[in-house]
Amino acid sequence: MSNRKPHNHLEGYVCELKSKHPKLPGHFGIFDKNKGGAWITGADGIRYGVAHLKSDNTVGGIVTVPNIISARDIMKDMAAGGDIADFGQHNEPA
Repeated sequence: MSNRKPHNHLEGYVCELKSKHPKLPGHFGIFDKNKGGAWITGADGIRYGVAHLKSDNTVGGIVTVPNIISARDIMKDMAAGGDIADFGQHNEPA
């Protein structure tokens, strides 16, 4: 664990980026189901999960994808403030 990569101790960790998204602070990380990330669920063939890791170290949401290329695209877009996937950024606050 480090300040720059605070979630590298989690099972299945591949990589992460600090979020610049205005509604989703924290980090976005990629996790591999086949490398200890058994908590990633999905249909057969789903191997990777892109997780929104909130500043309080809880998971804000996860999107599962079959390959690392798709996972990287989602992680990079969301961390830059994009809107390629739904991590709850469109939900109205309660």
